[in-house]
Amino acid sequence: MELLPATQIAEAIIEKLAPYCKIINIAGSIRRQKTEVKDIELVVLPKKEVVAKAPVEEKKAPVKKAPAVKKETTKKAPAKK
Repeated sequence: MELLPATQIAEAIIEKLAPYCKIINIAGSIRRQKTEVKDIELVVLPKKEVVAKAPVEEKKAPVKKAPAVKKETTKKAPAKK
């Protein structure tokens, strides 16, 4: 994506996030004014009151059982005479 459309998208996102953030800065390739932008990076500091009101949803990742380790028996080479 070219710089201008990426900057416009970043600014639109900033506008939506502004009520919830104390600080919002554009980072990455847009900040460095690169002609080709591959992603949009923003650094944000949320307002404390927004964080305090946010619902906490605890999700636990499923625990995967490790596969059993199979012992391989090795045959010894015959002794040289």
